[in-house]
Formats: sequence, structure tokens, C-alpha cells
Amino acid sequence: MPSRRQTVVLVIAGSYALFIGFSVLHESGQVGVTRKTTGVGCICHGASPTSTVLVGVSGPDSVRIGNRYVYTIRIKGGPAVAGGFDIAAARGVLSAAENFTYTQDGELTHATPKAFQGDSVQWSFYYQPPSSGTADTIFTAGNSTNLNGLPSGDEWNFGADFYVQLLPDTSLGVSEGPRIKSFRLYQNFPNPFNPSTTISYSLAAGEGNASSSGSGAGRASLVTLKIYDILGREVAELVREPWRPGAYRVQWDATNFSDGIYFYKLQSGGYSETKKMTLVR
Repeated sequence: MPSRRQTVVLVIAGSYALFIGFSVLHESGQVGVTRKTTGVGCICHGASPTSTVLVGVSGPDSVRIGNRYVYTIRIKGGPAVAGGFDIAAARGVLSAAENFTYTQDGELTHATPKAFQGDSVQWSFYYQPPSSGTADTIFTAGNSTNLNGLPSGDEWNFGADFYVQLLPDTSLGVSEGPRIKSFRLYQNFPNPFNPSTTISYSLAAGEGNASSSGSGAGRASLVTLKIYDILGREVAELVREPWRPGAYRVQWDATNFSDGIYFYKLQSGGYSETKKMTLVR
């Protein structure tokens, strides 16, 4: 059995090892801590998320495939001495837009903690949409630390999932308009819904009646109405029929689908329109 003096030495040595181990481990950021993967979060800075730490992403909520866009992650609250982050995209590509950030396993994190300026700290980053699909999601987690080299007193939180609508790459000759001359897609009702909702749309006589190739005017184009999940995967097709002018209503029964964000897309030839809806349980 160790003496009292030996016990004190062991405690001091253990505390020192914890201090050194935590400092070395956190000289750079960590990935895999957003809700995209484990959803565990920055547990080295606290056992659970803290609502006083606010993590948010700002940037365009609709982007065009084939381009690259600048976004910003911002952290407020907590000890507010220095901060760090982890950013992950469901399908898109992330890259650093400033020094002291880097990508690892497809995610973006800080290379060293960054000091708060006033009540917040922020980083810029690049987001490039995937090459296909209609939607993507950006996941975040951030910490606010007292920078004392120990986890005690630090706080962290998840950021709200940032949903991005994907628009076609016009460099490939894909056109989205003029929509108003061809058809109109209305917001589903009710929204949010459980378990079913009604989607309404109208088709006008005129440009939409011609084939998408531009030849054979007067020949009806094919009209489709499809449902996509938050990852841009097609989960249902509600309409597939020739163009016929008029007003239409279609019901989607989502009894067998999990709750969350979905997108519905009306398309004919080179024309398309997409809207978002929420299934709740």
C-alpha cells in the first residue's frame, strides 16, 4: 500500500500527465464529432453540449453544381477565450479558405485554437456541391475554451444542420426557366406534416408543351414530380405523365418514411422547380 507521500506524488504525476496529454491531443482540431457521424461532439471539452455556446453557419442556401462557394462558421458564448470547430458535409467537398485550418477524412477543422474577437470567433471555408442531386447538408460542432490547457471550464455545442439546395450546372446547357411561363409549383400543405401532405402545381399552355429538344412543337413533354431526402436521394415518384395544361393536386403518404427534411421537385424538359417540406413524428 503506497504511503501518503507516494499517493501525493502519484496524484501530481497523474494530473501532470492529464494536462500534458490534453494539451498535446488538442494542439490541432478533431474530426468525426458532428452529427453526421457519431454525434458524440467535442466531449474532451465537456461531457455534453451546452446551450450557452452558439454555433452557426452563414452562406448561400442554394448553390449551383460545378461552382465553389465561401461560407463562414461562427461561435459565440462559453468561456470565449479561444475556439475550435469540426465541419462535415453530407456529400459536398470542404476546403480551407484561411490559414490554420485543414481537411482530414473529408472534414474540416482548426489546426490551432483561434482567439475570440469580442463575443465571437469565426472562420471562412469553401464548399463545393456534389456533382448530382438536389440537396446537401453541412454539419458542425464547435467549442469555446478558457485555454488553460485543461478540459475543466470548457464548453461546446452542435450547430444547427445547414441545408443547401442544389441547382443544375448551367455550363452543361441545363436551363431552369422561364418557369412562370410553363408551370408553377406551390408549397405543400400542411407543412410540417404527419403522415401525409398535399402538393399542388399548375401547368400552363404554351412553352411547356413543346418537346425539350425544341423540335416537334406541339408534342407534349413529360412531367415528373419526385421526392428526395436530405442527401439528395430519390425516395418517391408521384407523377410521370405527358404535359396537359391545368391545375393538379397530389397527396404524398409518408407513413413508411422517417421524419426529417424532404424536397419535392417538379420537372419537364429543361424546366424545374424545387421546394422543401418537413415530416414530423
